[in-house]
Amino acid sequence: MAFDETDDYAHAGNYEGYLQAAQNFDTFLKDLWDLVQSDPQYKDKTTFIITSDHGRGIKPKSKWTDHGYKTAYSDQIWFATMGPDTKALGEIKTSEQLYQNQIAKTLAAFLGFDYKSNKTVGDKIELVLKK
Repeated sequence: MAFDETDDYAHAGNYEGYLQAAQNFDTFLKDLWDLVQSDPQYKDKTTFIITSDHGRGIKPKSKWTDHGYKTAYSDQIWFATMGPDTKALGEIKTSEQLYQNQIAKTLAAFLGFDYKSNKTVGDKIELVLKK
């Protein structure tokens, strides 16, 4: 699923809209998680991986309308995992450099597969996988 309202508001320079869209996403995510946990078919069998397609860099919010190679640090993104087969680590910081190209292999590992591609793919993110 793509929730691109935050991106739309950020490109438009509408920080208030951005914050509201982020809050709307948080509410939707909570509601979706509650729904999954209320269904016996999915309860305690579903993992969420949440991430973004790009970052915004470290510019002040008044200049926070772009990304790409001209925007320093916009290649830095965040991700979160939650579910029965993830480690409950809370917010973490690590000196290990992680990359977006590791998400597919990590997702496959949650499903018990070893993801392979003709394109360069990073290693699975062991840090979040329960063993």
